[in-house]
Amino acid sequence: MNPNTIVVLSTSLPVAMPWLANAKGVVQMWWPGDEGGPATANILLGRASPGGRLPITWPERLDQTVAQDPTGHPERTNQGVDGKTTYSEGIFVGYRWFDKQGLKPLFPFGYGLSYTTFQYSGLKVVRALVQFDRVTLAAGQSKLLTLRVEPRRLQYWSVAANRWTTATGPRTVYVGASSSDIRLQAEVNIAS
Repeated sequence: MNPNTIVVLSTSLPVAMPWLANAKGVVQMWWPGDEGGPATANILLGRASPGGRLPITWPERLDQTVAQDPTGHPERTNQGVDGKTTYSEGIFVGYRWFDKQGLKPLFPFGYGLSYTTFQYSGLKVVRALVQFDRVTLAAGQSKLLTLRVEPRRLQYWSVAANRWTTATGPRTVYVGASSSDIRLQAEVNIAS
């Protein structure tokens, strides 16, 4: 392979890339459509920045994924086990699967390069509004306010249990006049 080769992929899924070390670069175009040729040329010639990020985890070897490992996960094959295909990995798909298995992917979820570099700073946490109430008070009056958080706001769908499951562990509760005017905060532990 010419050492200055740039490989342009038009694939819908990760492919094995044993030749990667011999390529100058790789551009994943996914499904570029009718304007794929000009779009690719614009990226290769530097007229457009390849600023996209991978929406998936790209394995180093295809057998690192659950779907491509029939020996370790026969329940995921088209034959299944006893004729039944089961998605036994639950929420551990994509990057979560790689993290849980201790596998290093070739390219992680969100990977991507561009023609510039970025610095990260000024982290601010985004909060989710789970409850609010409007209170009318006379001058000098105080009032005890109880806000109930719907249990569903603390849940996720569990494939294993086939139901909504409460996320347990520590959570920080913020109380404020607005999202930028926090007056109180406390940590609570959500038990199972």
